[in-house]
Amino acid sequence: MRKQFIAFCALAALAQPLATFAQQQGGNVVEYFGKERVERIDEGVVLHQFTEGYYVPVTTRRGMLFTTQDELAWELAKGKFNAPTQDNLIAQNYGLTRQAVNWQPIAADSTGKFTSRDLRNSYLYTSFNADKDQVVLLEAGGPTRTFINGMPHEGDHYDFAYTLTPFVLKKGQNDFIYTHGRFGRVTARLIVPKQAVMLTQRDMTLPDIINGETDSKWAAIRVINTENKALSGLRIECTLPSGEKEVFAADEVMPMSVRKLKFKVPASKANANGEVKATVKLIDKSGKVIDTTQIALQQRNADTYHERTFLSNVDKSVQYYSVAPSTTKGDEQALFLTVHGASVEARNQARAYAQKDWGHMIAATNRRPFGFNWEEWGRIDAMEVLADAKRVFKTKDDRTYLTGHSMGGHGTWYLGVTYPDQFAAIAPCASYPDIAKYSRPEADKPNEGKAHFGMIERGAQGGRTLDLKRNYLQSGVYILHGDSDS
Repeated sequence: MRKQFIAFCALAALAQPLATFAQQQGGNVVEYFGKERVERIDEGVVLHQFTEGYYVPVTTRRGMLFTTQDELAWELAKGKFNAPTQDNLIAQNYGLTRQAVNWQPIAADSTGKFTSRDLRNSYLYTSFNADKDQVVLLEAGGPTRTFINGMPHEGDHYDFAYTLTPFVLKKGQNDFIYTHGRFGRVTARLIVPKQAVMLTQRDMTLPDIINGETDSKWAAIRVINTENKALSGLRIECTLPSGEKEVFAADEVMPMSVRKLKFKVPASKANANGEVKATVKLIDKSGKVIDTTQIALQQRNADTYHERTFLSNVDKSVQYYSVAPSTTKGDEQALFLTVHGASVEARNQARAYAQKDWGHMIAATNRRPFGFNWEEWGRIDAMEVLADAKRVFKTKDDRTYLTGHSMGGHGTWYLGVTYPDQFAAIAPCASYPDIAKYSRPEADKPNEGKAHFGMIERGAQGGRTLDLKRNYLQSGVYILHGDSDS
């Protein structure tokens, strides 16, 4: 069985360079890994598209363990931020640079994108003068964080344009600051919501309907609340075209926020293959329907590529994993847990492999295309997926294997050394064992003498895989690493 696993790993490596090549072409998870960026707006009408702004380079370097001070966040917190003009300089440089840094004007291109290599390490500033107070949504694609009139909000790390932030646009000047993201581009626009509370199909987590399975499946959809009060007593109803229905008591949504709520998709009594349009209703505690939308589900046979969902014990959120099931049945089937590289979706990871006749390929998500480098919550996600897949496919521990490529190669080293009793063999490909030593470890040097750095360093000790290297002795280790892998 171990020889078969080694042969499998060698064949799997042939598929992975395609993903690596795609990343080299531009590193855009949207363009190269099948995630469609949101372009259509169903939540309201555009009030304003930002096309002019200013940017300024960040004057500090981030480490791998320690994130350096954010000088602009400090200015905002202290009330010292002055909106830039073409001649305005940053008021302070905190001794981090020898000379002052200028804000530079920048204009969006014809598609509404602010794009520049400089934006990969810069703050972007835009402003809007409103003629009245008004509740709007900020759609910002690309930044890791946004500051709206000085208040911090979560960004859109993967440039999927998933993030919609409800806020009160005040009469007069409104300031927007976007921290740098991975791709060096930002799009931003203000949207007037079509109604105060609504469903949005951005960033849904959906299961496949599996023919022959009678249990309902977990799903999740976002609810936008632009009201100044919390929403409680909500229910979400999901109905299939054939009439099957599930009603689920949903969680509370805080005022002026967006929350992803879980619900149940009913099993279908009729076998089918292809797209199924289900109707989802958001219902308030009085029984009134607040909003309705149609979602596209896939109905498939269990012996083909498919997606499954489960409820995470971390935060009771709905997570998914992808399956390339074995083409044969039997008690001796293997299970391969595959952990993807940076920028790769689990569904794409599973489909990079041909189905095998002697085992099931299980692709965990890490919760996001980058997620947590398979540490922290990514580690928990991988092990929760493994547990659920073993429950579904009834496989044995001595036929459970672990593999991954690039960032997933690190995940293989890390998970393999942390849980040596869970895998018969591991196969890290194009990998690095320790994330802290992988990139720019010297950037942490200036902070090593600070007391709080020691706390962070101790908290990251679980990721020092080589300190636990004796744990690898009990299982097989197959390493695939080429001359160009670094």
